[in-house]
Amino acid sequence: MVKFAKVKKKSLVALSSLLVLSSLVGCQANSSEKEGTIKVGLVAPLSGATAQDGKSILNAAQLAIDEVNKEGGINKKKIELVYEDDKGEPKEAASIANKYSSDKDIMAVIGSFSASCTLAGIPIYTKAKIPMMGPCGSAPALSGSSEYYRKVTPSDLTTGTELSKWMLKDLNYKKVAIVYVNNDYGKGVAESVDNFYKENGGQVVAKESYMPKTQDFGSIITKVKSKNPDIVIMGSFYGDAGAFLKQAHNVGYNPKVAGPTPLLSKSLVDLAGKDAEGIFTIGSFSTNLENEKVKEFAEKYKKKYNQDPSSFAAYSYDATKILIEGIKKGGNDREKINEALKNMGTYTGVTGNTKFEKSGDAEKNLIRFIVKDGKFVEWKK
Repeated sequence: MVKFAKVKKKSLVALSSLLVLSSLVGCQANSSEKEGTIKVGLVAPLSGATAQDGKSILNAAQLAIDEVNKEGGINKKKIELVYEDDKGEPKEAASIANKYSSDKDIMAVIGSFSASCTLAGIPIYTKAKIPMMGPCGSAPALSGSSEYYRKVTPSDLTTGTELSKWMLKDLNYKKVAIVYVNNDYGKGVAESVDNFYKENGGQVVAKESYMPKTQDFGSIITKVKSKNPDIVIMGSFYGDAGAFLKQAHNVGYNPKVAGPTPLLSKSLVDLAGKDAEGIFTIGSFSTNLENEKVKEFAEKYKKKYNQDPSSFAAYSYDATKILIEGIKKGGNDREKINEALKNMGTYTGVTGNTKFEKSGDAEKNLIRFIVKDGKFVEWKK
């Protein structure tokens, strides 16, 4: 019995050693597989009210990554894109940030769509020293929020001011009504428009906010109509603006309407139909621009996804391309990637030239658009 016990003990030790060795070999194989890729996370609303925009952001990011992988990747390593749905909810965005931050293989993150979701994630990514690249987001609260956060869009203070300047100085619309969604983005637009008009001889005749997911704009339309503004500037998303326009026209009110980049969407025209005619907006991309980079991107996007790219898709494509440039210099090192992005010069992409300010905002050429015959075309004096 004793002899048998010794043999059994030796056998168990040998078996244990073999299992440990196999485990180590397996770990080495998995590690080797991971070493063959560079992992990038993406967070966007893939369900909920802004799912269409979130999917555009994901599609464009994947297109950009597929292109670099087709060319051999970076230093013979392919980029792997993983993604999560924040549903447009800050709590979800924070939860995803914790998940990504705990994954040592994720070198950078693209996202999110809304300023509120982005702000929820920034402190978590900053603590983990993960560089974030925003494909959109314009609320002033984002500016200077972290040394690890940059975005390819300017601040609402910039776009709102440029939009107001166009309306007041160039078109002589002296009386403005401001209608905005009650979140970080909407408040930023409202603040910049309000300040510019009051400081430059204009008049703010109405300032009305509404909660996200609002569908009935009847009471706001009644208040705005009673003030008879020359222009209604909306700090809204295209769905809200489309609903506002249709409901206004249904009660015989046909206001002139303007808004920043979130209104620069074919979906707005699809929603509002002929009621969208004459809308003014400002941004950096339209498939109708006479630009070779724009045409090439639009063709590739449509071929892959069977639809035209939105402005958010274009911003996401450029954001991903810029991030790829940072990864080329920084490799599989979060801090080195961040440093490369920090020191990056001007990048010329499908949304024009992008140069990051110290605040993380992008210096950007803004183009003026108007809806004409159902299309966003460049506005000419």
